[in-house]
Amino acid sequence: MTRWMASTVGNEGRVVGIDIDDKHFTLCSADNVELVHADARTVALDPDSVDFVHCRLVLLHLVRRHAG
Repeated sequence: MTRWMASTVGNEGRVVGIDIDDKHFTLCSADNVELVHADARTVALDPDSVDFVHCRLVLLHLVRRHAG
């Protein structure tokens, strides 16, 4: 999804990928991609710097962590 979003926004856009598990980061590298190894629940982002948020399978992980 990160690669697709990067190709969609083109050179003028920017995609920030956040994941607590960085094992797939090497698959998503591009000039307009910034990958952040962090917990999406606690990472600080400037709300004015974001136009779109895509969360894939996040609820599954949040429920699992909360229940465990």
